[in-house]
Amino acid sequence: MASASKPEFYDYEEISGHKFWDGGMLSNTPIRELIQAHKDFWEYKIGSKELEDSILEEASLSVPDLELYIVNLWHSNDDVAPSDPDGMTDRLRDIIVHDQYYVKESILVTHYIHLIEKLIQLGVSKNNNNNNNYELKKEINKILQNYTASIDTTEEIPKKYLDIIKAQFGITKIESIERRDDHDTISAKDGDFTSETINKLIKDGYESTWRKYPSFILHHQQ
Repeated sequence: MASASKPEFYDYEEISGHKFWDGGMLSNTPIRELIQAHKDFWEYKIGSKELEDSILEEASLSVPDLELYIVNLWHSNDDVAPSDPDGMTDRLRDIIVHDQYYVKESILVTHYIHLIEKLIQLGVSKNNNNNNNYELKKEINKILQNYTASIDTTEEIPKKYLDIIKAQFGITKIESIERRDDHDTISAKDGDFTSETINKLIKDGYESTWRKYPSFILHHQQ
């Protein structure tokens, strides 16, 4: 019920003494949460210590890469700018609640992390003297064990540089399926949870997916 509690249309949903609105008010495309959940799962599955150890070795253990499939319920492009008040309000809602997450930012951070890992491994592997190699590993480890400068005052546990690197992964694919514009839509559409509308949206979703991935849908139907 909380996920359907939209401002202007429905009251807050109270859970354990806290009042909630629809998650789209804060994160309409929860990619941040997905990325964090992926890290947390694989860090638990592989082992935090094992991931840390792999940073200074050949990186034989790492969090698997991820493919992203984004389904947008809101139309992002429109050939004609609406001129009537309801049409303008409807278009405003399309823009506000459309996917706002900048995925390329996460990809850029991942590239930086991978560069750091490669530089660490290069520094260790290129040093042939065993004693120097041991000392270099020690120095690298000392740097990685340092804590980052805390800018966020709400952060409960300070992070080490090693914590930032160990559970990073690559986003190898980004696919977006977007709903087509509905000419019969109205500005209050985000508060319409009638069974007729929900069933129509489900049907539209299947059709949009079919148009973009016909071979994939056909394979799964067989």
